[in-house]
Amino acid sequence: MMNDYYKILGIEEDASEKEIRARWIELMKYDDPDLGKTKDAGGKISEINEAYEMLGIESARFDYDLERHLIRLFIKKAHTQKERGINIWKIILPSSIVALFLIAGLIIF
Repeated sequence: MMNDYYKILGIEEDASEKEIRARWIELMKYDDPDLGKTKDAGGKISEINEAYEMLGIESARFDYDLERHLIRLFIKKAHTQKERGINIWKIILPSSIVALFLIAGLIIF
């Protein structure tokens, strides 16, 4: 599963570029490894920077949002099909039986 960069930065999906940058600066100050306010500051900083690099650039953010949307649709569709009980064997088994009878009929006649 992909990282949720909006969650990492603690912003809404419709946040503006200014809001994203302001939040990034705020988090960088809080998680600065030199200040030592958090235990895992180095790992957290790289995660915050990765999120900012993805959301701070308009084209990268567009690609990221598109990919997130497609994944959500795919998961929703898979879940819906599972709820409907669509089973491949419900299609394959009757089809293969009919095919066997047709082949047997052609061989006999």
